Amino acid sequence: MSIHGARFEDPALHLVDGVSKLPLVYLRWEKKIGTSSSIESASDLETVGSILLPVYLNEDRSDVLFSCVLKIEGDRVDFVKRSIALTA
Repeated sequence: MSIHGARFEDPALHLVDGVSKLPLVYLRWEKKIGTSSSIESASDLETVGSILLPVYLNEDRSDVLFSCVLKIEGDRVDFVKRSIALTA
């Protein structure tokens, strides 16, 4: 996996120019207990110091696979403005 516009430095993402390869990644899906809907808004998922990022099939960003919440270092608005995204 690659991340466009940021790099991972444990424990968070930092803004950079270019594309960075992610270290070995393990993904885990968690079922939310007690929610009335399976679809939640981004504001429900994001917390202070985190952001909901899309994961695309490839670099042309035409097919979104899913989104994931990741810790960030810096202002969430800057990450959004720079269109930070992950590609498989």
